[in-house]
Amino acid sequence: MDGEAYKEMIELQEKHWWFVARRDVIQGFMKLQMNESSTSKVLEIGCGVGGNVGLLSQSGNYLGIDMHKPAIDYCSVKFPQFNFQCTRVEDIPEEFSSNKFDSIYILDVLEHIDDQLTILKSTQNYLTQNGRILLTVPAFEFLWSPHDDFVHHVRRYTKNGLKKTLEEAGYKIERISYFNSILFPLALIQRLGMRLMKKKLSTHLSTPPTMVNWLFTVIFAQEAWILKHTNLPVGLSIMAVVSKKL
Repeated sequence: MDGEAYKEMIELQEKHWWFVARRDVIQGFMKLQMNESSTSKVLEIGCGVGGNVGLLSQSGNYLGIDMHKPAIDYCSVKFPQFNFQCTRVEDIPEEFSSNKFDSIYILDVLEHIDDQLTILKSTQNYLTQNGRILLTVPAFEFLWSPHDDFVHHVRRYTKNGLKKTLEEAGYKIERISYFNSILFPLALIQRLGMRLMKKKLSTHLSTPPTMVNWLFTVIFAQEAWILKHTNLPVGLSIMAVVSKKL
């Protein structure tokens, strides 16, 4: 990814409805499921250009890792109070991993990895005995679009498929749900319609007009409240919280 692409991603993560409302939904899920305290050690795997740092670093003890050095360089300048490392999860330096982490976040990362089981098993080694992992992934192969190819996705998931993978990796499922559900019908109609008309969806993600962006943000963010009370049966993404099997 070149410099212009990173700049574009930074701007998108600050303004685009999907990123903005998704943080609200994840924050709500965190409060319900993650049992974090003011002293929790937090690891974000695949921190990218830092779109989630403000949300995940509230304990003040945060480490972000990513395999792309330009992203890590950007985060290190923007958030000098936190630690960032250009590394794979299995190669986290000893000084950061020896005390292990109370909370680990893997947000829209797993779908990029060929050998997902190896990463998931390795991640378990960095989790405290009572710690938890929160992860998100895109849902449903039938929603595959050119954008998935553009961002190098390997797969999309179903809830049952993700649950099976997590259990195979040795985790206990604390909670799992679809999300980005209210807007799911619109996305489905759009993608099926484009296929019927034999038109390709753009690989390029851009912020829609201001009113549309605001409306989609408000609609999507309502799911933070819904998920306080129930799981959602379908959606564009899946969110899960897991822990070690005792």
